[in-house]
Amino acid sequence: VGHIKQDKDEKAVLFEELDKYLEGVVESYNIDNIDNAKAKELIGTVAASVNDYDTTLYSTQVEVLKSSKAAYEDGYTSSAKGEHIKAITKFEQVVNFDVNYDTAQSRIEYEKTKYKNEILDEIDEALSNGSEQYADAIINAKELTENSIFDNDIEFEEAYNELVSQYLDLLESQIASVKESNDYKGMYDITEEGISILGDNEILLSWKDEAQEAILQDALYTAEVGISGNNYEVAAEALTDALNYCGPDPNITAKLKTMITDLAN
Repeated sequence: VGHIKQDKDEKAVLFEELDKYLEGVVESYNIDNIDNAKAKELIGTVAASVNDYDTTLYSTQVEVLKSSKAAYEDGYTSSAKGEHIKAITKFEQVVNFDVNYDTAQSRIEYEKTKYKNEILDEIDEALSNGSEQYADAIINAKELTENSIFDNDIEFEEAYNELVSQYLDLLESQIASVKESNDYKGMYDITEEGISILGDNEILLSWKDEAQEAILQDALYTAEVGISGNNYEVAAEALTDALNYCGPDPNITAKLKTMITDLAN
């Protein structure tokens, strides 16, 4: 029994020494004193030489550090290209036991600030120079609104909301102009362009509904006049044209298709 206890004690001491040695191997790789291949070689040598000693922890740490260091380098590469969101994502992948971790955290804040300031400058320029730059500024700024890392940034939200307000004012003036000539197809096109920029904005959707309803009513009136005068081709053209604008409402679509079929017969 005494010999068994002595053997166990000696193995425990050996394993403690191996732990310290492999911790040193990982640290040497961490601070770039040895490369990944050398670190794996040293760990592999211990694994092959000592029975019952598990080197999985250290092998895993080396592989994690390899990915972490690659992400760190990729972060700088993306930053140099002006790809701030990608740079932030890469720096966030640097693990907390990587020697580069603190620097990566600083770079995350740097990239956030730099990107936000670039967008704010673009918004300011658009608001100063006029309507031609509104759409591009909104498209670029939307990437910030859709990324959670910029949540609750009051400075950005205020600037973005002002830009959207100015853009909607511009569209409203354009819509007022086309409505004067009862050009509801033009109104529809304006709202579609706005939705492609802003998405399903409540104001734009209400303008689109108004345009669709006017287009539909005009088509139905034209069709009724055509039918009453036995001019079925005109009626069919009016209804077919309305079908392109009536949207996804299945009831309206079905009604128009039925009327077109009836006319065709």
